[in-house]
Amino acid sequence: MSKFHNVLAVLTLLSTVGCKDQVVKDNGSREVRTPNVCPTTPYPTPPASKFSGIDEILNSEQTRVEISWTRSELAKAYLVFLSPAGQRLKLFKTVSADNNSIWLEGLLPNTKYNIMVKMLDDRGLYDLNDKQLSITTKASPSYINEKSLLFNGMSRVALKGASEILKESSFTLSLWFKTSTRAQRDSRLITLHKSSYAGSALAIGVKNNSIFLLAKRSNGESIKLKHELSYDDSTWHHMSTTYNGKYLAFYIDGRRVALEDIELTKFGSHPISIGSYTGNKKGFRGLIDEVSIWSTAMSSINVGRLYNDRVANDLRSHPRQGSLSVWHRFGDDIRDTENGLFDQIGTSNGAPLNIRSKHFVTEAP
Repeated sequence: MSKFHNVLAVLTLLSTVGCKDQVVKDNGSREVRTPNVCPTTPYPTPPASKFSGIDEILNSEQTRVEISWTRSELAKAYLVFLSPAGQRLKLFKTVSADNNSIWLEGLLPNTKYNIMVKMLDDRGLYDLNDKQLSITTKASPSYINEKSLLFNGMSRVALKGASEILKESSFTLSLWFKTSTRAQRDSRLITLHKSSYAGSALAIGVKNNSIFLLAKRSNGESIKLKHELSYDDSTWHHMSTTYNGKYLAFYIDGRRVALEDIELTKFGSHPISIGSYTGNKKGFRGLIDEVSIWSTAMSSINVGRLYNDRVANDLRSHPRQGSLSVWHRFGDDIRDTENGLFDQIGTSNGAPLNIRSKHFVTEAP
């Protein structure tokens, strides 16, 4: 007998203890015996149909699996329970009664999952089947960098606020960009804000014939470190900035071009914006790829490893990979769509604005 049946039997037994004819007295002290009024079935029983549960796992990919079951005429819905092996099963998805299969998405690569399907009847009770199937999702392939994201001057990708991602005073930002357009106005590659509303605390951008790093001191003063470069040469360029709590360094294509002694203002919760200042303001026109945020101030040598002679590489093999906080592949994650972009670390998925499927371009550093 299953645990559920044991509990049900105990509850039924407890409900009938003391259920016997009641003796009362009328005004003349004459005893009157009333009949037993206890309910014969005080607790609803589970669905009588023998739902067989999950039948099979039809397909398995890196981040999703497809499962099936046999429909029941008594079903009002199906409940899909899922968990990584060794963890307690949790409700993952509710499926309408007219379905007998579904893709379960948002899973982790190379991870074993246990899956169960239960039938829900019109009383809101589910059946007692406890059948589970296990599947291990496919492992991520070797590092492949084939795609990047095209920004059209009116688009952006928003992340969590910098105050939520960067808990320490030290950090490194890194990204690649490519454009054939010389910006006549301030065009942002990335902007971190100082408060819950838009206001630059740190930003990398392009304007006229320069690439610049904008930073806000703790006293409210802004500084701009500029470096002249023909960035509109349809060539991939690598940008990086590091901060160790005292010195802010600016790197272009693996070479340090500026160093500033500065106490930076604190970061705020307004979303980090990639490809703009905020929303579609000060939008960049061109390709951006391999955006990463690290919780350490890298040395010049380690920044050079990010640049890697103008070839993006697998950040999981970087000597400081333990401090990698955010990593966006911009199209090389199979889950990336115009509705959302996935952070490889899981810290901050991206919310796109004015991004369409055609903006995932097969071109990368």
